[in-house]
Amino acid sequence: MRKQARTASSKPAHIPCDHPGCKEEGEYRAPKSRQHVEEGKLSERYLHFCLEHVREYNKQWDYFAQMSHDEIERFQRDAVVGHRKTKPIGGRNNSPFFAQQDAWFFGFDTSTHSPAQPQAKPELTKPQRAAMAVMNLAYPFTEKDLKARYRVLVKKYHPDTNGGDKKAEALFKEITEAYRVLKEI
Repeated sequence: MRKQARTASSKPAHIPCDHPGCKEEGEYRAPKSRQHVEEGKLSERYLHFCLEHVREYNKQWDYFAQMSHDEIERFQRDAVVGHRKTKPIGGRNNSPFFAQQDAWFFGFDTSTHSPAQPQAKPELTKPQRAAMAVMNLAYPFTEKDLKARYRVLVKKYHPDTNGGDKKAEALFKEITEAYRVLKEI
């Protein structure tokens, strides 16, 4: 009982719609302008409209109306990082220690200080080359590449999606076998 009395008394007073000539209740807030939203008292930042007039107001609202082309581009660039200041990676006094820490954080191998040497191509067996031809892959490929290609081919040639077609079923078996062979490389 007490709760109901408290909520009833804390209900805001009727705010009229700010559209000229409208007598409806102004339930919906709309910003007066970009400058009003960014600064000023809370009560001065917004207009209050009924549903019909807030829809009309929102159709013509343009946040960038008073901004130059350069200001809009700067705003969009800053929006990428949430309008926060950022620091370049490894920019802490250009210290090699911190640069190595940043590299470690982003997943780069920091155990050796020399540039990575290209790995020699292993000699592939005839079944492995045949499996690569079935999967339409070229060496070197990553496990991620193999899995992605396998998923595409399985979806395309699965017997359930091809209505029991015998050719699709045979290709499906070849693809599955090729995947098994290439997983072991």
